[in-house]
Amino acid sequence: MQRNELIKQLAQLLRIDAARVTEGAKLTDLVADSFVLIETVVELQELLDITLVQEDLDGVNTVAQLLDVCQAKMAA
Repeated sequence: MQRNELIKQLAQLLRIDAARVTEGAKLTDLVADSFVLIETVVELQELLDITLVQEDLDGVNTVAQLLDVCQAKMAA
């Protein structure tokens, strides 16, 4: 899946305007609380048929970093 399509999917999962979801956007700026972010990651895993563990997400702060992790998992 292309990055722009992943961004669209992420915006849908977060239920926010896709224009807010840029690669440089901080994930904490896009969600109201950490529970929403965790729920979104779970939904993203299901959508992409990947498994993300805590170590995969350590240090992930931006949309670009999350996309990098997801694309790496999809390529594996």
